[in-house]
Amino acid sequence: MKRLLTIRTNIYKRRTPSGVLKWMVRWRSQVNGQWKAITAGITKDEALLMEAQVRRALGNGNDPSLLIITKGERLTVSMVIDRFYEHSRFQGGRKLWQTENRARIEQYIRPALGASGFDELSRDKLYKFYLSMREKGLGRASIHKTHTLLCLIGDLYIEICNEGENPVRRLRDFTKFFPKNAPQREINFLIPEEVTALLKALETETENPLVLPLIQFLAGTGLRRGEALALKWTDIDYKSGFLAVRKSKTGQARNIPLEETALNALKQVKSKHTYVFTYADGTRPHQDSFLKPLQKAARHVGIDKRIDLHTLRHSYGSNKIRSGWGLKKVSMLLGHSEITTTAKVYTHLLDGDLCVRDDFRFDNGAKCANSSELSAADEFVSQVISAAMGKALEGGNDGALDRARAFMDSATEFVKAKTQMQVAQGKCYTGATPG
Repeated sequence: MKRLLTIRTNIYKRRTPSGVLKWMVRWRSQVNGQWKAITAGITKDEALLMEAQVRRALGNGNDPSLLIITKGERLTVSMVIDRFYEHSRFQGGRKLWQTENRARIEQYIRPALGASGFDELSRDKLYKFYLSMREKGLGRASIHKTHTLLCLIGDLYIEICNEGENPVRRLRDFTKFFPKNAPQREINFLIPEEVTALLKALETETENPLVLPLIQFLAGTGLRRGEALALKWTDIDYKSGFLAVRKSKTGQARNIPLEETALNALKQVKSKHTYVFTYADGTRPHQDSFLKPLQKAARHVGIDKRIDLHTLRHSYGSNKIRSGWGLKKVSMLLGHSEITTTAKVYTHLLDGDLCVRDDFRFDNGAKCANSSELSAADEFVSQVISAAMGKALEGGNDGALDRARAFMDSATEFVKAKTQMQVAQGKCYTGATPG
């Protein structure tokens, strides 16, 4: 059993050579057990505040000497970035997240803002920085990600200084100037006949031997292009008929059924290197090398929609729903973190083509199959109620409703009708095939 490290800190007073009395905070290093100390201020309250900050840093697995500075020291953006790399906010992220954000910092943030003091990041300076990114051709998504990252770095700056407000988060109107939701481009998908024609046209592709098998594999599995290119032969289980996606955008592993289209694609891959989609010499292709052949083949067969490799994923999902698969099943196959993501994309794609207004829990096929039985049961109940009211009215209008209720409670016909109604409802809702 792993022994938890004890956090040991204390505060004490120390007189400087000039005779000034200052409060100190010291802590025991969790690495080598040595005691370290730092100046906290001239009052006990300042020392207690600093001690709390030291304990928080130790609890997060960070070295307080990297996070805490003496009061009044100027911290540049570059200095805070260096400490951000050592902080749990960065170290706790996934490797891909770390790689992407380190590149974003070194390519955009540090060159433009690194020499500035963090407290000098004014509104004008920050907006000039974001506008310069837009002038370089970067889109809204990239600017938003950079802003979010700079907010995290600013949060660390406030933690270090223990005062003030994050200057980056003071931009209350950031989304006004850089709207998060850019005008969405049309999401296109291919029907099965178009997919078949597209794959047929790609059979003539000779320059890149991986074009046809990869595109066919994407069309038959709905994988993201990065997931397919990261697939290893050990992830494929022909015996069970499934492949395992271990590296996904959401970080969640999932299993995908190997259908005929995907199996035929794998048969065309000659390489037996670690990764499935690898050239004969062992090198791995870049995902951009498949786009032009795909679009060329689409034009050749008369597909004038705007398509890319991700279109194959949309096509897989939409065609599954059109064939009767429930949203929950499709969501799991596509690896969406939330079923609402699937609903937003595919109910929009199929608007007017298929009724998918269910609450994402049941297949509409099962509901429709039993709807006639529900209607018959409903009509049966109505007939019994009418008969009961007729029987009750024989004794006059006074108390007729009460007599009708009593009659229905005791009548075997009504019990039978009520049971039939419940069975039909169960088949249409609780007994429907899960999506």
